[in-house]
Amino acid sequence: MLELLCRLASRGYKKSSRHSDESLELYDAGLGNWREVESKSTEFYTKSVWLFITTIYRINQDVKKRFERFMSSVTLASEQDDVTAVFILQSPRDKNSNAKSLIENWIHEYATLENIVFGLVDNIGRKVSSINGVLKTLTSQSVLCIGWLDDDILFQPELISQMNGKFFSNENYLAIGATKQAIARKYRWARLLTHAKAAMSTPVTKYPSGCAILIDRKRFIDGIPNRYDSDDDYICFELISDIRGNGQLPWHINSETVCIHLVGGPFGQSKKRIRRSLLWMSIFLADYKTKGSGFYFTQIAFFGMWPITKFDRSNGTTRGIQKMILKYIYFVWFCRFFFELVIRGLISRPLETVDWAAYNNPTFGVEDE
Repeated sequence: MLELLCRLASRGYKKSSRHSDESLELYDAGLGNWREVESKSTEFYTKSVWLFITTIYRINQDVKKRFERFMSSVTLASEQDDVTAVFILQSPRDKNSNAKSLIENWIHEYATLENIVFGLVDNIGRKVSSINGVLKTLTSQSVLCIGWLDDDILFQPELISQMNGKFFSNENYLAIGATKQAIARKYRWARLLTHAKAAMSTPVTKYPSGCAILIDRKRFIDGIPNRYDSDDDYICFELISDIRGNGQLPWHINSETVCIHLVGGPFGQSKKRIRRSLLWMSIFLADYKTKGSGFYFTQIAFFGMWPITKFDRSNGTTRGIQKMILKYIYFVWFCRFFFELVIRGLISRPLETVDWAAYNNPTFGVEDE
């Protein structure tokens, strides 16, 4: 029965063909023009490549400060290992000329920066297509890993050097993540959501977040399938199959590397965000029903939901009971979206897209630095 439900849920999502991979254009500083990237056409010769991805609608002083901090982090990391930085601007095709002008202004403004490539992808909100666009250009065997940072987090300049150092010092790790520190926005719902997420967390098996992540280039050489828009969920489910017999995880959350992110917003926006998250969880659990779903369900998503999964006594019985109650609430919410996909699969009316759910004013204000 469970296998049948998973098969139906998997059929309940069929990505529309209009969401195929978009083109990536890179600015050639030597020629002073733009060119569309073809597969395996561009060489990066550094050991690591780091991406900073944003959209034309998010460019403001706040994002510029994020970018400047990103480049400071790249410069610091370059003192130990070769690093190439790639700035990707996402823009609708009808605004490409404006986007190119904006990037060229940045190139002029940041003319003194080294080891930086500027690129343009004709989409909005699909970070995966930007990641894939860069991955398909990596032909040099010298590139060992690729990482990326979101444009709405705070982080220290040491972030990239610390994550690179952890990756290069341990060949067993196929993904490295930063430790996320949550700050609730100034909404009652946001404070409640932040508390609930902290209470439900399982640090032992927590997997890297896509807001600050570094992955093994060879393990993900083919990129992320076009079916998925959730980068970190895909990486997690793929790496579950690489867990060793002794239980050693193929990923690592670096406790020394901290990134700060804002959590929550108005109730309506938060609800859409939760819906997106649970839909992707449902899709991945259905697609990976024989390859990782069991571990994800029992050890990550619903660990502590006794008696279905193990009771969590790591922080005491009282906290364990609190976690169990919250996990059951979370489970009921999850079932609502999982069975939406099951019904869609049953009646052959699949969901064609899982819409991005952004918060208004998603980044920190410059004054909050």
